[in-house]
Amino acid sequence: MINSSESNQLHNLIQTRHSIRRFLPKPVPKEQIKRILESATWAPSTHNRQPWRFVVLETKETRMRFVEAMSSLFRQDLLADGFPEIEVEKNCLKSKAKDIGRPGCDFDMSGHLIR
Repeated sequence: MINSSESNQLHNLIQTRHSIRRFLPKPVPKEQIKRILESATWAPSTHNRQPWRFVVLETKETRMRFVEAMSSLFRQDLLADGFPEIEVEKNCLKSKAKDIGRPGCDFDMSGHLIR
């Protein structure tokens, strides 16, 4: 059972949380990442199965390989859902830009970053 003070703190935390969509280019300390991931494992899960899997991408090259793999899977899903090829390309390129974490960056039709 939580007391009134704890309840108020929790309520304030929930009301003031916000999503971050733009990030600084500096690395996050490993200890901070470990703490965040450990906290995430305390989230509720269906049937208390706790199916958590985390991947920490530490280099730009690794991140790009991950983005390419996710883009390929996204493409397959969109095509299987019957989206027209031009829509698939548009959605995949937009998703790549978002996944790379550089808002506003653009890709040409072959998937190459336009600087």
